[in-house]
Amino acid sequence: MKVKDSANSNKKPKITILATFFWPVSGDVEDYPYNIARILKESKQNFVVETPNVWPDGEEIKRPLKDKFRGIPIERFKVYSNVTWFTKLWFP
Repeated sequence: MKVKDSANSNKKPKITILATFFWPVSGDVEDYPYNIARILKESKQNFVVETPNVWPDGEEIKRPLKDKFRGIPIERFKVYSNVTWFTKLWFP
């Protein structure tokens, strides 16, 4: 007989995927975190994708800061500085 620990039975581990770019930005590098998120979604894991709210050129993405793409939860964060084309200063 299995006994559930009532204090821990309602808590699921949370997985965060940090992605420099995520949907609507797409390409080879951007598809990698999408594929990880898709696999996590299919395996019914509790996760979120955290990403900066900018296009590669630094222009702001006109989407809500809390968004979903194909059932994948996305949290976007404001960028404080564009260090390089690929590197952005943002705090999740």
